[in-house]
Amino acid sequence: MKIDRVRYDKKFSIGPYLTDSVGIEAQIDPGETPELVLTTLVAIVDEWHKSTNKSLYGAEIKTEEAIPDEIDKEFDNLHKLLKDIEYQEDALNLIEKTSFKFNVELKAIAKSKPNKK
Repeated sequence: MKIDRVRYDKKFSIGPYLTDSVGIEAQIDPGETPELVLTTLVAIVDEWHKSTNKSLYGAEIKTEEAIPDEIDKEFDNLHKLLKDIEYQEDALNLIEKTSFKFNVELKAIAKSKPNKK
């Protein structure tokens, strides 16, 4: 079988119930392999989508390794603030006002403080 053309199609989610369907086709020139051409087409489609939909792509892509470090830093900062608070109600109020999503442990620390009475 001789493969002389390669086509690549991809659907991108751009919002609730919205997708971009992008397709591109290329002829395989002498000296090229179908895999090389397909890899090139994938890169072209992805790069085009990123350049035309910049709002969908954040400036910084976080790796799975960076996320725990970020959580640890935020937790440590909030934990330092909690150490200076005397009463449970004030500590819980501080936690509720933050955007920190992993506050179960912080609430346990806050609840270990005495009530104002």
